[in-house]
Amino acid sequence: YDSRNVTISTTQSQLSSSGFRFEFSSSSQLGQIVAGDRSDIDFRVDRHNDGSIWLTTVRPGTRVVLYDTAPVEDLTSIDVAPLDGYFTGSIEAVPGYAYVFETMLSDGLHYGAVRVTAVGSNNVIFDWAYQTDYGNPELRRVVAGGGPRL
Repeated sequence: YDSRNVTISTTQSQLSSSGFRFEFSSSSQLGQIVAGDRSDIDFRVDRHNDGSIWLTTVRPGTRVVLYDTAPVEDLTSIDVAPLDGYFTGSIEAVPGYAYVFETMLSDGLHYGAVRVTAVGSNNVIFDWAYQTDYGNPELRRVVAGGGPRL
């Protein structure tokens, strides 16, 4: 599952639309933008005093890692979640860079990816992908008769 051009505000500018959760197990909806002060979200968007924008993990069981030390061309460049390096806390949202989240749900570990496309003074725009199959680090699927597709 994936989506493109998702805009999320910073908690400092619009708290009601500054949080994100890849999957709420109680509903079938994926990729929800919600209030950044909730404790059941995967991450929120924060603006630091220097104006930089950061993705901050929130829910226990959610950790993040920088996907690569260089920008990635597209969301489809994020094929398999890294095996290690995950941490809780904040990571700066930089256009072109990708971030992978691991999040523990009741059925096991899931992976989600975010590629930041733009950063404003009060928001971030990103593309995201999510693996609903627990334990599966593949973030890109292959369609029958074709190439990779998210």
